[in-house]
Amino acid sequence: MSQYYPPQQPPPQPGHYPPPRNPESGYEDEYDDYEYEDEGGGGSAMPFVFGCFSGGCLIVLGLAVCLFLLVGLWVLDPGADMFATTYPGDDIGLTFDDPARSNEAIVSEQGLRLSVIDVNRNAASNTIPEVDGAEIIIITVELENLSAEDVNYDDEREFKLLNQTDGFYDPQVGAIEGALGFGTVPVETGTQGRLVFQVLTDETGLVLEWQPPEGTAKYIEVE
Repeated sequence: MSQYYPPQQPPPQPGHYPPPRNPESGYEDEYDDYEYEDEGGGGSAMPFVFGCFSGGCLIVLGLAVCLFLLVGLWVLDPGADMFATTYPGDDIGLTFDDPARSNEAIVSEQGLRLSVIDVNRNAASNTIPEVDGAEIIIITVELENLSAEDVNYDDEREFKLLNQTDGFYDPQVGAIEGALGFGTVPVETGTQGRLVFQVLTDETGLVLEWQPPEGTAKYIEVE
């Protein structure tokens, strides 16, 4: 009696392993063509750092130049207001050698516009003693406020009458009725007043100098 032997089954193989290959078969691995890319930007960071540094240096340099210019302007004219408001006519009558004409107006840095309304030569006054070889000049002026706020002004002491030989005449403060005095000119309004000077008879080429409490002097011809 013979014994039965069932057929032998091959041992199970894990399905996830690739079949063995001959190392000498010369096959090309599908991963051979894969190129590794550095997602972290593996290149040098120096160009970026240098660019940021250069840009920062340029900004700092520009600010330094602006500051230098502002300081230079202040050194040249410490009393200048670099942010002051400008007004029409504030660029005339800046010097004695180039005064405003008698029919023009001069404007202070505070926005007061001064016009000469009338000039009375050989005027008479009961309050000013007569002097041989001298005459009295009464100049009527008008102050108008061009600014956005009220502006104060002093009395006649803001003014001098200059001649062409480097001489000047001070005003006779409060000597006559209607003298300019001191006060405040409200916004968009004006005021008038009179200035009185005693000068040499028939002196010509006279220029009225106006020195406001703040800012530079202005000049206007007197005919």
